[in-house]
Amino acid sequence: MTAEISGFGPHTVVLRILERHRAAPPDRASLTVAQALLKGKKMDLLIQKCTELGVHTLQPLQTRFGENRTRLDRQHQRWQRIMLEACKQCGRTWPMRICEPRSLEQFDTDNFCEKLLLWEQESRNPLPATNWPASASICLLLGPEGGFHQAEVALARKRGFDTVSLGRLVLRAETATLAAVSIIQFHTGALLPA
Repeated sequence: MTAEISGFGPHTVVLRILERHRAAPPDRASLTVAQALLKGKKMDLLIQKCTELGVHTLQPLQTRFGENRTRLDRQHQRWQRIMLEACKQCGRTWPMRICEPRSLEQFDTDNFCEKLLLWEQESRNPLPATNWPASASICLLLGPEGGFHQAEVALARKRGFDTVSLGRLVLRAETATLAAVSIIQFHTGALLPA
């Protein structure tokens, strides 16, 4: 935005906007976090932290063992406010997109080149330590406190998701999300200095 000062007082400055322009998103791999709805204020925390960590899109999911909230329209508005506050706090100029909550069956996953399902029962495949190019579109699918139902895991695998693990320890849902996002963002270069 370009503006000029058109007046000022002891506690105010009046600006006249001359030109508006939208900042372009960074030229980095695009990370979408498809997160099953969590209980209490855990979703608020995840939205704040995913914004700070540079996640491109957050897709809340309604799953069998997840929190099935009512009044999701009001919740979505709250999440938007939390995300915008986090943008201001961390200096992010391009807001994270928060989609309307939907079921796993309704979630369109066709356009992702990398699809990873963090699953607590996976014991052989670790989260890959791949340096993804800027053109990569990555989807990280994460479950609720109770984990995914077997049918949801089967559906995700059918859609091309690879099941991966964060190690031997079973992490809380919100901890697993933040750890996985941090690892992936490191490997996409999103956490490097500008």
